[in-house]
Amino acid sequence: MFTSEEREGSRLSVIMSAHKSKLSDETVSAPARLSPDLAHKLHSRPIPGANSRTGFTLVELLAVIAILTILLSLILAALSKARASASAVACCANLRQIGVAFHVYAGDNLGRLPDPGESGISWETAIRFCAPNVLHCPADDEVFPSVGSSYDWRDTGDPDTTLAGRTITKARSDAVLAFETLPGWHNRKKMNAVRVDGSALVMEEKDCLGDLQNSPMRDASAPVPKGSKP
Repeated sequence: MFTSEEREGSRLSVIMSAHKSKLSDETVSAPARLSPDLAHKLHSRPIPGANSRTGFTLVELLAVIAILTILLSLILAALSKARASASAVACCANLRQIGVAFHVYAGDNLGRLPDPGESGISWETAIRFCAPNVLHCPADDEVFPSVGSSYDWRDTGDPDTTLAGRTITKARSDAVLAFETLPGWHNRKKMNAVRVDGSALVMEEKDCLGDLQNSPMRDASAPVPKGSKP
């Protein structure tokens, strides 16, 4: 038999246990009893970092295209300049060989240079056996296809300025001997030429053509044409 005090203590224990169980059920089931609006707000709340951009804006895309266009234009300009420089060097090499060929011809003909007007043979034919495959300038796509030579030489038709049929040893060493047919193939207002002394160089158009109007012989006074080796 329980005493009244024991029965009261047992009743309190049962009440406390029931109360704790109820509180636990309410805590666990609280989210289930949230209102629909509150539940939607909780689920739709943005997560930090979830909205970071993964693409380009139109302004960024246009900026990238502009930068690439500038870089491409710079590269193309550099390539064009390098190509022009390479063709100018090859052209001067051709002229140097043409100068050697004229000297070889003169050596076989008592020191005299060819005279196409007298012999009826073009200067290219006269020296071609000495300088094969050097009559085409890499930058010339207009003259060579028509006449078979990108170059001309000092056959002016004027006895005071021509070297045709003249003795090469009596000519000025700095006199222009052969040159490009047209200026500007490599650089604007520039011409490649070879002098009597065999030096090939890049000359100003006015200096090259101006020298052709002066006497090529050493016993005549003439201004020295300016030029620079490539």
